[in-house]
Amino acid sequence: MKKPNIVFVLADDHGAWATGCYGNKEVKTPTLDRLAREGIKYNNFYCASPVCSPARASILTGKIPSQHGVHDWIGGGNINIDDHLKMDLKIKRCYPYFDEEEMKKYVGDRSYDEIGEDETIPFSEFSGYTKYLKRENTPFSYLDGVLSYTELLKDNGYKCGLSGKWHLGNSAKPQKGFEFWKVLSGGGTYYNYPEYIVDGLPIRKEEYVSDVITDDAIEFIEDNKDTPFYIGVHYTAPHSPWAELDQKKEMWDLYEDCKFESVPIEKPHPNQAIHRPIGKTKELREQFLRGYYSSLSGMDEGIDKILKKLEELNLSDNTIIIYTSDNGMNLGHHGIWGKGNGTYPMNMFDTSVKVPTLMKVPGIEGIVSDDLLSHYDIMPTLLDYLNIDLPNKEIMPGKSFAELLKGNKLKEDHNIVIYDEYGPVRMIRSKEWKYVHRYPEGPHELFDMINDPNEVNNLINDPSQVDRIIELRKGLKEWFEKHVVSCKDGSVLPVTGEGQFDLAEKGGESF
Repeated sequence: MKKPNIVFVLADDHGAWATGCYGNKEVKTPTLDRLAREGIKYNNFYCASPVCSPARASILTGKIPSQHGVHDWIGGGNINIDDHLKMDLKIKRCYPYFDEEEMKKYVGDRSYDEIGEDETIPFSEFSGYTKYLKRENTPFSYLDGVLSYTELLKDNGYKCGLSGKWHLGNSAKPQKGFEFWKVLSGGGTYYNYPEYIVDGLPIRKEEYVSDVITDDAIEFIEDNKDTPFYIGVHYTAPHSPWAELDQKKEMWDLYEDCKFESVPIEKPHPNQAIHRPIGKTKELREQFLRGYYSSLSGMDEGIDKILKKLEELNLSDNTIIIYTSDNGMNLGHHGIWGKGNGTYPMNMFDTSVKVPTLMKVPGIEGIVSDDLLSHYDIMPTLLDYLNIDLPNKEIMPGKSFAELLKGNKLKEDHNIVIYDEYGPVRMIRSKEWKYVHRYPEGPHELFDMINDPNEVNNLINDPSQVDRIIELRKGLKEWFEKHVVSCKDGSVLPVTGEGQFDLAEKGGESF
C-alpha cells in the first residue's frame, strides 16, 4: 500500500476559542468544524511557545527553544536588506499605519479615497518597517544542523513542499527537506498585498494571501499525486492586520451584524505591551474582531478547496490532514490584546497557549481527545505512525500519541507535561493545575484549572498551596535540566517580544 500523504495546515495566531467546533457560535469555520466531526478533535493541545517563530521551530524539530535556539519571532536574517530596500509600497496599503510625520509628507490633507491607486512610498522610508529593517542582515538559516521530521520524510521517499509562511530565516533558500518552496519573505504581511519570494527576491503580489497559499498548495498536490507527499500549508490568517481593506469583501460581509459576544470585555491588563494593537474603543474592538474572524473564514474557504482537490484526485482515503496553529491569541481576553508577547513580562494564559488541533486520519472518525498534548509530540507521533525511526529519541521532549491516530486510547498517562517556554518564562501543566515560573524573580502564577479554567484567581500566595508549588516547581526544574542545551538556555535570555536577530549561542544580547 502506498504511504499516506500528509497535508499539514498551520494557522497563525488562531486561538482555540475562535472556532465553531470549540464552542464559538459567531465565527464561521464550516470546514474546520467538518474536520472535527470526521476526524479527531483535541481539546487540550498546547503550543510550544506563545509566539510564532519558536513555536514553528519546535513543531518542525520536536525540540524545545532551549534546544534549537529560537526563542522569539525572527526579526533578522530572513532576506537580504538591500533587496528589501529596492521595493516601493503603495500608499493606500500603508495609510492605516502611517505615523503623523508620514501622513503629512505623503498624504497631506487628503482622505484615503483621494489617494491614487499607483502612488507609492519608498520601502526604506516607511516607519512601519524601517525599525526592524535596520536590524536585518544577510539571510541566515536558524535551524541549520537541527534535524526536522520533514528531512526524515524526504529520506523515506516523501516529496516535501511548503506554501506560505516560513519565518525561520533565509526565506530565499529551500530548507529542511522541502523541494517545493513558495514562501513569504518574512513573518507578517498584508492580506491583499503580500510579499513573496520569487526567484530568490521579494516581490509584492496583487492577490489575497490565503488564496495564493491555497493555490500553491493545490499546484503541489496536483504535481505529486502519484508519489507520497507532505505539503505544509502555512497560512498567515488570522494574524493581523485586521483592517477592512485587508479582507475579502465577501468574508468581511459575513460579520456585518455580528455582536462579537463570544469575546469578553475586560479591563486592560496592567502589563499590556503598548506596542501591540489594542481595541481601546468599541469601534476599534469591533474592527479588529471582524478582521480576525473574516481572515479565519477566508482561510477556512481555502482549506475546503484543498480537501475538494484531494477528493477530486481520489487521494482523500490515503491522506492525513492535520490542522493546528502556531500559538493562541488574546483579543481582549484577560484584558490583553496580543499573544504571549501581548504583555511584558510574557503571559502563559490558555488563550495564548492552547491551540485548535484537528486530525483526519484514514479509517478514524468522530473521536474527541481530552489528553494533554503539545506540539512537541507531533514529530514523534508522525514518525511512529509511519514506522520511521527517530534518531536521538532520548533527548526529545515529546511523546508519541500515534495510538490515538489508530483509534486507540493512550496507554501512558500524559498527566504532567511541560508545554511552554518563552525566554525567561516557563510553564508546567497537569490535568488539575498550571504553574508559571518567570526567571529570575517572578511574578509566578498558580491556577486551579478545574475550578478556575479561565485563570482568574492566582493562588501563588495561598498558604495552603505551598507544598503543591514546591512539587510543581521541582518538576519544572528537573524537566528542563533534562532537556536544555546550556548555551541555548532561554531562562537567562532577555527575550522581550521585539524580535530575535541571531541564534542564542551566537549572541543572546541581540534579542
